[in-house]
Amino acid sequence: ARYSATYGWSEPVLPPRRFVLRHMNASTQILGMSPTAHVLVSVGLLATALAAVFALAGPAAISEALSQVKLSTVILIAVLLAAGVRLSSIRRKVMGADLGYMLRLRDAGMVLTVGQIIGSLLFQFVGQLIGRTMVLASRGIPPAASVVLFGYERLFALLVSLGLAAGGVIY
Repeated sequence: ARYSATYGWSEPVLPPRRFVLRHMNASTQILGMSPTAHVLVSVGLLATALAAVFALAGPAAISEALSQVKLSTVILIAVLLAAGVRLSSIRRKVMGADLGYMLRLRDAGMVLTVGQIIGSLLFQFVGQLIGRTMVLASRGIPPAASVVLFGYERLFALLVSLGLAAGGVIY
């Protein structure tokens, strides 16, 4: 119970359902999977992929290929990929805030990730739009606003591309 000088003592208020859903992952929200099932599916798919690679290439070929990879190169690639994801998440967060929708950095990252995954499964443009709309709708942002955010981002991507192309022509 809380005390307010205006209203006196009040009953405790439960968080709205939308708040509770915010802390669940996408597979739980969209597919209705439990966290245990999510882990089992992920581990099963990884094991299947590794088994297929070993069956097709053989241990000797995999060992030889891995010996040619430098650890510094792997670390540099991982750092650059992580930086790209972070910058993309910040971009989505800033664009959402510009239109009046406050996204946490974690939510912006999830929008990016789900958009990329569904974009890989479907046509890139449509898949990204569907994936982003699903995630943003679970965060209380209407589908129309998701489309506007997507268009806003595409417009700026076009402007940056044109600027880089103009710079290349001038150079």
